[in-house]
Amino acid sequence: MPETCRTGTIWWKTLIVVAIGLTLSCRPPASRLIEKADFKAIVLSDTHISSDTTKTRRLLRLVQKINAGKFPGVELVFVTGDVVSSVFGKYTHENPDTSDNRLRRAVSVLRRLRIPFYLAMGNHDHKIGNFRDSDAPWPQEEIGAMWELWRQQTGFAPYYSVKHRGWKFIVLNSMGGRHLNRHFDDTQMDWLGRELEENGPVALLFHHPIKTDHFRFWCKFKDLGSPQKDRRFYRLLRRYQAKIKGVFVGHGHLFVHDVLFGRIPVFETDSFGEGSDESFYIVSFNAQKQTLRVIKANETVNVN
Repeated sequence: MPETCRTGTIWWKTLIVVAIGLTLSCRPPASRLIEKADFKAIVLSDTHISSDTTKTRRLLRLVQKINAGKFPGVELVFVTGDVVSSVFGKYTHENPDTSDNRLRRAVSVLRRLRIPFYLAMGNHDHKIGNFRDSDAPWPQEEIGAMWELWRQQTGFAPYYSVKHRGWKFIVLNSMGGRHLNRHFDDTQMDWLGRELEENGPVALLFHHPIKTDHFRFWCKFKDLGSPQKDRRFYRLLRRYQAKIKGVFVGHGHLFVHDVLFGRIPVFETDSFGEGSDESFYIVSFNAQKQTLRVIKANETVNVN
C-alpha cells in the first residue's frame, strides 16, 4: 500500500476513535438520565368555586395553561380541599334547589385537563348549601351524607391513595373526625397505617393545617391539627417519618411552610379562588433521591 494511503487510513481511524470518545463523553451521567425521568405536580387549594364567576375563569385559565405546556414536566394536579364554597348555591332545607351545582362546575373544568387530577375534601366541600356554617359542630351522620354526595359528584372517595412513578400520594379527609372534636377518625387512621406500611416515598395531602415544630400562623387556632387532638395521626407520622417526604395542606389561605419532627416538610398554599393566578405550588419529585422540591412563582421554597 502506498505510504500516502497508509497515512490516510491511520488518520481516518484516529478521527473515528476521537469522535466516538467525544460522543461518549458528551452523554449525560446516569444521575442526569434519572433526573430526566422526574415529574412535577401542581398543588393548589381553596378554589372556592361559587357564584363569583371569576373563580371559575381563573381555574379554567390554569387548566388551559397546563394543557398548553406552560409548566413542563407537570404530570399531576392536586387540590387540597375547599373545591367549592358550598356544593349547591340555592339549597335550603325548605327549598332543596340543586340547580346551582358548584361541585359539578368545578369538576367539569378540571376534567378538561389532559393529565390526571385529584381532589381532597375540605370543610366547605361538606356544606350542602350556603346556610350551613362550616365552623359549627358536624354530626357524624351529616359527614357521611356529604361523603356520599362527594362520591356521586366527583367520582372520588372521601380519602384514598394513588401511585405515580414510584411515589404514593395519600389524600386524607381532615373532616372525618370533626364529630369527635378532632380531624381524623379511627377508621381512617387504621387505613392510613396500612397504607404507610408499603415501601416507597409518600406525600400526604389534606385540607386542615397541622401544628409543626416552630410557631407558624397557619389558620384559626381551633382549626389547627395538633398532637393533643389527633394523637394517632401524629404517632403515625412520627413512626413513618422517614418515608413521608412532604405534607400539603390548605384552609388558611396563606403561603406557609415549616417542618415536623425536624424532618417532614409541611406546606400550606394560598387560596387559589381568593388569591391570584399564581396561587399554587409546583412540586418536583426526584426519582433517584426520593426527595421533593417545592417551587412558588419560579422560586424554590426551602424549609429550614
